Amino acid sequence: MVNFSSPVNLGVSGLPSGAVAGFGTNPVTPPLGGSASSPLIISVGSSVPASTYPLIVTGTNGTISHSTSLTLKVIGSGDFTITVSPASVIVAPSAIGSATVTVVSSGSFSSPVSLTTTGIPFGLTLTFGPNPITPPAGSSASSLISLTTVSYATTGTYTITITGSSGNLSHSTTLTVAITQTGYADFSISASPTTVFVVQGTSGTTTLTVTSINGFNSPVGLSVGWIGSTPSGVTFTFATLVSPPPGGTTAVTFTVTASSAASVGTFTFRVSGTNGLLRHSIDLAVQVSSSVRDFTISLSPSSVSLVQGAQGSSAVAVQSIGSFVSGVTLASSSVPSEITVTFGTNPVTPAAGGTASSTVTILTSVSMPVGSYGIVIEGSSGSLSHNAILTVIVTPSAVADFSVLSSSGVISVTQGASGAATITVLSRNGFSSNVLLFASWLSAAPEDTTFSLPSAITPLPDATATSILRVTTSSSATLGNFTLRVLGVSGSLSHFVDVTVRITGQQCIIATATYGSELSPEVQLLRNFRDNMILKTYAGSSFMTVFNAWYYSFSPNVAEFITQHQALRTPMKFVLYPLVAILRIGAATFSVLRANPETAAVISGLVVTWLLGTSYLALPFSALLMRTSRVRRIARRLEQYLVIVILGTVGPVFVAELFRETLFMMILTPTLILGAMLLSVLLTSRLLVSLYCVLGRRRLS
Repeated sequence: MVNFSSPVNLGVSGLPSGAVAGFGTNPVTPPLGGSASSPLIISVGSSVPASTYPLIVTGTNGTISHSTSLTLKVIGSGDFTITVSPASVIVAPSAIGSATVTVVSSGSFSSPVSLTTTGIPFGLTLTFGPNPITPPAGSSASSLISLTTVSYATTGTYTITITGSSGNLSHSTTLTVAITQTGYADFSISASPTTVFVVQGTSGTTTLTVTSINGFNSPVGLSVGWIGSTPSGVTFTFATLVSPPPGGTTAVTFTVTASSAASVGTFTFRVSGTNGLLRHSIDLAVQVSSSVRDFTISLSPSSVSLVQGAQGSSAVAVQSIGSFVSGVTLASSSVPSEITVTFGTNPVTPAAGGTASSTVTILTSVSMPVGSYGIVIEGSSGSLSHNAILTVIVTPSAVADFSVLSSSGVISVTQGASGAATITVLSRNGFSSNVLLFASWLSAAPEDTTFSLPSAITPLPDATATSILRVTTSSSATLGNFTLRVLGVSGSLSHFVDVTVRITGQQCIIATATYGSELSPEVQLLRNFRDNMILKTYAGSSFMTVFNAWYYSFSPNVAEFITQHQALRTPMKFVLYPLVAILRIGAATFSVLRANPETAAVISGLVVTWLLGTSYLALPFSALLMRTSRVRRIARRLEQYLVIVILGTVGPVFVAELFRETLFMMILTPTLILGAMLLSVLLTSRLLVSLYCVLGRRRLS
């Protein structure tokens, strides 16, 4: 203002309760004809409601006063709530229970929430999957609570506090866990198969079995929900209420239907059974394949540059389109006479919608003319055929150098086994220096997998030197294809070769060769009994370690012979028919005793062993018993010894299991199983001989 240069006192009104305002400079004095400013600082407490507040700023000098208005907008910082369902869980010693914890976002909250617990009793283990969890703003996210008890868990009712924390925010809820004796009435849920395969526009089924435990005979309500991503066009049809008879089972046909436009891929869904506080669930998978069946073929890299006499490689990828799951045979054409083309895995079979890979290796002669060559890499399957062009650029070799080669582009190894390839250093143009070999994983490395490669080898001039690359896996190694790069270094020279390491699960290879596919119901039954029942227990996994060492020593040769002689598949199905039926009985026995998995594994194993001996060996052995009385006397004495061995082994088995003595378990469990099989053969053979004598009215000498 004209001729004004006095102090002006500033003030603000209209602030909500819990908010404080202040000025950086107060009062302020403008110069004549000029202006002065001061920052307004407003602090808002956490208790101030989110809203819009009109404020008035006033400047005063004596009797002179002027005002202006502004708007304060308070935005909520967001929060979350935490709940658990069901609020109470009953679990027996040596059993598993579950619940679900849900975090619900309030306002704009969308930060990770870490879950912790207090009040867990002795003998109970609680885990979250996943942890932490992040709800989208205004939505929710859940984590599965897994409760596991040991056999000596203290019975009683316990209140466990579950706390979710994110920054300075923290909220809690409680879960009541009742650990009861194993005699209470309960039920279990199982399914076969655990993966339903459907093509767009079709449906598939699995059988759910609700089993009564300790006389349970109440209605069980069944419900289903997706875990993870939800596919479109996939629906379920099933009975929502079942009542198993006391001590019995009730089977429910669970139908999965995919529309013609259903999402393609593998999706997980959970079937839950509820009766009051009792709640059990099982996670199953549905694999939806496209109704289209075709494939594509590609190379990476599509161009390889080699000096004369060197070797190079490229990865061949076969991509399934839709439900294509057939073998693709790889071949090459337009190959010059001085180039050798070989394939690692051939044929290759991609999973529906997936990719299968092989390695194409190119070896040029030392006299190969310099130039660029286009080699056709073709993949064929039935009437389908596709190809890709691999460009090979050959350059002159004039200096002493070397190449690193592998005897195989693929090392195939099953879990718990090892495989090897020979790494060769090839001298070129008189090279004869020391070459250091190094190996490393490209991208992700498989878990529980090791490799060894002796280094420092020296080839003679224009000759070769070799070293063995050995890959060793444990029984829990990660499945899949992995790339191991072998690098050779000599001074400023370096060359490498990539080797694909294919780790596969242990397979029922004789049954697969007999029935023609791993997806056949019979093979799925064998794998389900082994992988989802026996191998889930300590006693069963100890026995299977010894059994697999014996079985896989001869079964690959048998399976290959069956594959090469298709006429053998029909008689082999008759041979395996009793085995399949016996394993159904074994699986049913395990399901009934599932409340104590270790006991279930031992008893179901004895049942299967006894029936196998009776079915396969008793009849031929009875013919041996009928020959002489001396053989029959030896058999009776052997029966007595076997009874002593069996009774003397059962106790130590459970002691070894209690103290986790793996070596003793690997000795005791095969001894128990073999003894039970021999005893079943002897007793059944003697019974058959007695029936023969009674019915034929004959007396044996």
